[in-house]
Amino acid sequence: MTVSSPPFSLSGFVNAGSVQSFSVTPNPTKLDHWSKASGIKQKDFQAIISFEAEVEMKFDEFDEDNLLLAFFGSAVSSGMLEIGNASSILQREVAFIGANTYGPNVAILLPRVSFRCNKVIEFIGDSAWGELDITGEMLAVNGNYGAIWFTTASEGGPSAPPNVDNYYFGMGQVWTAPLGTVPV
Repeated sequence: MTVSSPPFSLSGFVNAGSVQSFSVTPNPTKLDHWSKASGIKQKDFQAIISFEAEVEMKFDEFDEDNLLLAFFGSAVSSGMLEIGNASSILQREVAFIGANTYGPNVAILLPRVSFRCNKVIEFIGDSAWGELDITGEMLAVNGNYGAIWFTTASEGGPSAPPNVDNYYFGMGQVWTAPLGTVPV
């Protein structure tokens, strides 16, 4: 799998390991306006009044940093984490680098993600591989939540539909770093 070159440096980032899924869920809050000038109410305007988004990652690699994020822990010594003992909210910069054989490749940089794990962590379970689901809330830095770039040969992005070159296969790598690694 070839990883496209991102438009930012990965210096200071750590590869998050084997990530089975990486997704972002935007959640804008809208405010509707209803005209009551006629016999029925009619929606005549809609404003976006707030924006938030979540990142979800499903790992099948249990490493020190992934478990630290999952258990809200703190590293005591090499190989030992204390559970639920983080002195502050666990936040990271997150980068995704697409590595699709088919479809466009994208690079995503999220400068501040606040993490939590509120799903079962099975050390012995029904899955063939251990799964570690971690959710993070994207936080704004200097008024924005991050950026996305097309990194394929057609730097302008996908062509107008319908076009099979736009079909997205969904492969890539996730990287994390302490806050302040990439200047925003």
